Amino acid sequence: MTATRRGSPPDVDRGDPHDVAALLGRELRATPGRLGASVRIVVVVLGTVALAETFRIPDIATSAYLLLFLSHREAVSTILTALIAGITAVLSVFATIAVFMLSLSEPALPTA
Repeated sequence: MTATRRGSPPDVDRGDPHDVAALLGRELRATPGRLGASVRIVVVVLGTVALAETFRIPDIATSAYLLLFLSHREAVSTILTALIAGITAVLSVFATIAVFMLSLSEPALPTA
């Protein structure tokens, strides 16, 4: 069996350092609201790290990453997402406690 060529091969992007520098220049340029969002994220992450250090919560990096993941461009959607995530966490803890209490009231299965 032989392979047949149906058309020309796809163009390959070999990269161009000048284009990469221009891309980085465009992406890192100051835009309206970027400083405020950066300061807000830094303050919230510092507060989270301080609370995690105070209560000796393990794996602080996960908490900080979740904050970075849940933050959005404007404060309203960030607060809404944080409220939904908090309510979900509280409900999951209550559900876990309820399942734990129900499972403790049942005797273990007898072994044969």
